[in-house]
Amino acid sequence: MDVTNHAHSNSVLRELNELRGRAELTDVVLEVEGRSFPCHRAVLASCSPYFRTMFTSGYAEAKQERISIQDVSEVAMATILDYAYTGCLRTEPDQVQAVMSAARLLQLDFVGRKTAEYMKDRLDVSNCVDVLMYADMLADCGLVKASKRYMASRFDQVAIQPSFVQLPLNHLQSLLDRDDLMTNLEDNVVQAALRWVDFNQEDRLQHLSTLCKSLRQSLISS
Repeated sequence: MDVTNHAHSNSVLRELNELRGRAELTDVVLEVEGRSFPCHRAVLASCSPYFRTMFTSGYAEAKQERISIQDVSEVAMATILDYAYTGCLRTEPDQVQAVMSAARLLQLDFVGRKTAEYMKDRLDVSNCVDVLMYADMLADCGLVKASKRYMASRFDQVAIQPSFVQLPLNHLQSLLDRDDLMTNLEDNVVQAALRWVDFNQEDRLQHLSTLCKSLRQSLISS
């Protein structure tokens, strides 16, 4: 006899989540920003290489009943744990970056991938610079490329956003160097670069010659 109960895995997860809700048979408590999360080590280890290593590699946390987790927000941890116990990823739009950061730390690839996709799909002229700098901080190459591509396609609108002058030099230069940079007027590119310099002349005037090379290339390409 060889029979598979296809509902079994979902049923087990559902029961484990109910046990978590009642703090029954839990064997570890995660402490995050003053909030306590009773959990089952086996569930955490099965979902997260971070926790699997923590619990199986001889670290002090392997024997501790309460573990403090740093660099993760309370809301993000709640979201991550709900995902671990249900397979469903739900969060508010303003928490997506926090959840993505937590997923990177805890090594939950699915969550990291889906949050990145969410941000790619919702790029707009007001947030693309912030998304670019966030993605660069996480070294998420796919999100960096998507952000730069979006910025190049709507350069005139992006360049007048307050966040534009916050761009690091390397990102501004790479944007100006792009062959797919779209602008209605060549002067818009020049004015954008000058606004960037003017925002912090003391530190940025020294980069003007470097930017001029990119500007010449941009104007030639256009």
